[in-house]
Amino acid sequence: MRRRRSLGLLLLLAAAAACRQAAPAPSRPNVLVVTIDTIRADHVGAYGSASGATPSIDALAREGILFEQAIAAAPLTLPSHTAIFSGLLPFRTGVRVNGTDRVAESVPLLAEAFFDRGYRTGAFVSSLVLRQGTGIGRGFDTYDDRFAANAGRDPRDLAPERRGEETIGRALAWLSSAPSGKSASAVPYFAWVHLYDPHAPYEPPAPYAARFQGREYDGEIAYADTCLARLLAAVDGKTTLVVLAGDHGESLGEHGEETHGVFLYDSTIRVPLLLRLPGQSFSGVRVATQVRLTDLAPTIRAAAGLPAVESDGEDLSALFRAPRSPDRPALSEADYSAFVLGWSPLRSLRLSGRKYIDAPRRELYELRGDPGERDNRYSGADGVRDLARPLVQTLARKPLAEATSSAVDPEVARRLASLGYISGGAAVVDYGRIDPSRVDPKEHIAVWSVIESGLIARQKKNYEAAVTIFERLTASYPTINPVILRDYAQACRFTGRLDRSIALYEKVLKTATPEPDDFFGLGVAWHLKGDESKATGHFERAVAMNPGDLASWIDLGNGRLALGDLGAAEQAFLKAAGLDAKSVDAISGLASVAFEKKDYRSAAEILRRALALAPEDPQTLFNLAIVEKRSGRADAAGQIYAGLARSADPAVAARARKELQGLR
Repeated sequence: MRRRRSLGLLLLLAAAAACRQAAPAPSRPNVLVVTIDTIRADHVGAYGSASGATPSIDALAREGILFEQAIAAAPLTLPSHTAIFSGLLPFRTGVRVNGTDRVAESVPLLAEAFFDRGYRTGAFVSSLVLRQGTGIGRGFDTYDDRFAANAGRDPRDLAPERRGEETIGRALAWLSSAPSGKSASAVPYFAWVHLYDPHAPYEPPAPYAARFQGREYDGEIAYADTCLARLLAAVDGKTTLVVLAGDHGESLGEHGEETHGVFLYDSTIRVPLLLRLPGQSFSGVRVATQVRLTDLAPTIRAAAGLPAVESDGEDLSALFRAPRSPDRPALSEADYSAFVLGWSPLRSLRLSGRKYIDAPRRELYELRGDPGERDNRYSGADGVRDLARPLVQTLARKPLAEATSSAVDPEVARRLASLGYISGGAAVVDYGRIDPSRVDPKEHIAVWSVIESGLIARQKKNYEAAVTIFERLTASYPTINPVILRDYAQACRFTGRLDRSIALYEKVLKTATPEPDDFFGLGVAWHLKGDESKATGHFERAVAMNPGDLASWIDLGNGRLALGDLGAAEQAFLKAAGLDAKSVDAISGLASVAFEKKDYRSAAEILRRALALAPEDPQTLFNLAIVEKRSGRADAAGQIYAGLARSADPAVAARARKELQGLR
């Protein structure tokens, strides 16, 4: 017993000494919150990992405070970040899943409080999941969610994420920028930087791919850690509170779950959490007490002198001096499989080294002796009474916002699917009932794994593999989510299985609320089958539902052109050009209409406008050569073909040489 007391005294003395040596905290400190997506605590060196992937995070741990047992509110990106910035659990904010849920105006967010106090507020995110339209950006005067890779790309081919170096570069530029009429250091800032790299699929860039071959997840973490180093090097430690948190972890195959979102085991809800206070006070402190990510908002508010608001968390500052205080009960929620497939939601309560999971088949784990949560010790209500009580008490709190799920933009749904997320589930989801009548996710996790593998195959454009996976899935699970049927239909279309693609789209139309992309997909399939009449009919329905759909207007124009309806084709291309004046496809469509009208002069002028936007576009060059030839200017056509014959693309060069021969 004496040893234990002496150790506790040493810890307290060390913390007190660190506090005495620190410089006074500024009254209006800068605040930098860094969140790293999908990072498990046990894959960080400071938490015991030997991978060598996290020197920057490990250094931050030596300079600040590390929380050994930090628990996420949910194993999904948007619900967890909403909990971080509001201090409220998902069932209280109404934000339970990615893709469709929005942060309601009634949910208090940190950025708003800092903005109201005169801070500069900037956010720099790396994934579509956290786009500004979710409401998570409320209170930020700068919200950077535009990715360089998407400049000029087709709306149906936009990247859903960006590398950390781009996000860090944008953040650094903002941090060094000066507000109007003032120096950059004169106005304090509240900044949030989000790194998404460890999220599946794991594809670390060089040199991390080679260094972590076979351990690509750690390679992504190592890359994110290097990006973090650049950011922290630009931060003034004397004036800035730095918070680093994972939003959730990753199962990596444990319990049959490949990624995250379904289960509430520690692999997905125990995350790294570190704080570095201004002046590096309390450096090297490790807090053994269990805390929650919902504790961050009240802690940051207190550190910056902001007024407290209603919260499910508590200020952590008392633990800086008493790192072995009693645990704080941590409630976590998993609603994703309920949203997607109507399975049962899950709730867990983690406290004093034990975890109770409320599920159709309940679970109880003694974490100290069973950290992998393999031995379910649940045998009845008596054994979990001390855990069930705080669970029930917490769930009895009144929500600040009701569930906010609504129809999601079909393009957002497609891009989320490319990240492995499914959106567009049932209109009404029962998140409150957990009983034996509902499907326990544990019993069907293999189905979920098949879904994820199909989404990843489609994302990587391995359409043959995607078709095989979805075919097997729909045969064994016929009530599958309409979004998956849409992915299946798209994969069939890309592999030439046009009849099956059409049948799948038509099944979606019978079982779900139609979306513009359903009619677009049907239109493309019928076009590929050579039935332009049916194709254009579906494109017309797509643009009627979504008049801002550039691709559908272009395809409608091409369909009308093929049917010889030049007036309707021209109107469709004009609509497309009105949506995007720099769309080469829209401009070329107008040139095609002029060509069919035998107005070769206008056709040539329009094509030259397209070439001004894309000087090397081979199809536009070929079209201009055809116009020149038809106009009797064979020499001009020959010059174009001669240039294309030198193309690095063998197919383009061969076609150009053939055309040259035809001119001779």
